Amino acid sequence: MDRTDILNIATRLYRYAKDRDFSGWDPYDGLNSRLFKATPLNRIPLCRLAWIQFFKRCPINFRPLVLVPKGRNAKGIALFASAALNLHRITGDEQYVKDAVDLLDWLRGNYTKGYSGHAWGYNFPWQSRLDLKPAFFPTIVTTSFIALSLLDGYDATNDGIYLETAVSAANFILKDLNIHREGEATAYSYGPDDHSRVHNATALGGHLFARLYKAANDKNYLTAANNAMAFVVSRQRDDGAWLYGDDPTQKWIDNFHTGYNLIALKKYQEFTGDTRYKEAIAKGFSFYQKELFTRTGEPKYFSHSFYPVDIHTCAVAILMFAEFDMPDRAKELIEWTVTKLWNKKGWFDYQITRYFRNSIPYMRWSEGWILNSLAKFGITT
Repeated sequence: MDRTDILNIATRLYRYAKDRDFSGWDPYDGLNSRLFKATPLNRIPLCRLAWIQFFKRCPINFRPLVLVPKGRNAKGIALFASAALNLHRITGDEQYVKDAVDLLDWLRGNYTKGYSGHAWGYNFPWQSRLDLKPAFFPTIVTTSFIALSLLDGYDATNDGIYLETAVSAANFILKDLNIHREGEATAYSYGPDDHSRVHNATALGGHLFARLYKAANDKNYLTAANNAMAFVVSRQRDDGAWLYGDDPTQKWIDNFHTGYNLIALKKYQEFTGDTRYKEAIAKGFSFYQKELFTRTGEPKYFSHSFYPVDIHTCAVAILMFAEFDMPDRAKELIEWTVTKLWNKKGWFDYQITRYFRNSIPYMRWSEGWILNSLAKFGITT
């Protein structure tokens, strides 16, 4: 498989998504079922949680039967917008820029109101082990990804409205989320109504602050970025790994959240010129390569488990090696992912478990992420 083959797959996947207006299903959208909402089960937390998990794990797509509508997911739209801008850099086709502008403008107009700045959430409610979050409940993760995509738009078009909106998103994180401090080290809650300390969430916020520091030349963002990364590094284990979060229920290590942390730290270093976390990055990347891949190089989902083979894990792994200037390793993973998960109907399948294959196309989790990674690979080779 050469660079042209990879580009052909990326452009075919892009056409698949665009033909559907970048709208589709999501692994976690079960509570959007109009049928389930009409039953008493919708009022029972355990039933809501079980309903979500059934749709997430089931290889048969019952969503049309129980009236789960397709929809645009804001994070997915951001991934497609960034991918379109990178495809323009590869091909020179101006239509990609026009598409990206349309998507970014849609994001600017479709955000959750009532906060100190632009904020975004998922287009479905979700039940955690603790509580129910309504549809469009804003989080630091979704908001950070979208703000970073808006900054991609600013870099590509020089339109200040995208920088202005990214600054607005930073205001949401800085003013509306709950903050945990340990000296100067700062962690941000996942959403406005909790006090969780999820490590990749704070890392993503730090990544955004570092990029805003470079774009806006505001030293307040440099301070915020460094304080966020100080917290993230304080939670790194001696072997280089990160648990998902501080809560006793969050003691796992997985591939793609580790990737988020490492990419965020590397981008902090690039945007600020501050190399104080260089050793932490090296230690984390060493753990990532040794413990989150098999001996023959296939990406593991968890540090202790290969299965499921998940397109999201594959996408972030490709992105990791592209970001860390290892194009040959990224290309190997692309070839492996295409062999394992490319569907000849024009999308990437969701998962392969130990017992079955799940071929349902998920617009955000699967197609948005892998397209973003393929396009990123294309501009690094």
